[in-house]
Amino acid sequence: MPYYMGLEDDYDAGIKAIYSRAPRDAQFAFFKNDEYASGSRTMRFSFDVLHGDSGNCDLTECNEEINQFNTRVAYDWRHDENDYTRLGLSGEWGQLYN
Repeated sequence: MPYYMGLEDDYDAGIKAIYSRAPRDAQFAFFKNDEYASGSRTMRFSFDVLHGDSGNCDLTECNEEINQFNTRVAYDWRHDENDYTRLGLSGEWGQLYN
């Protein structure tokens, strides 16, 4: 069910930087396009916006995902040697062409 709600992984090619030094953890990623760099391919595993194939680019077609940034930061608050609470925040920003 999470797949059909759009909550599953989105397999795009990009670049990711990870900083991890206890008790802090940070991850930053950038994705230029969707996994095929073309919204016209409908036979794919990930959910993305689709580019219409009628050749008529109006407001309902010719959409493409571009310039997506993801970030995640977390802090581990240690209670004792074996127990901790992880507090974190994540976000995503991206653009839709058209």
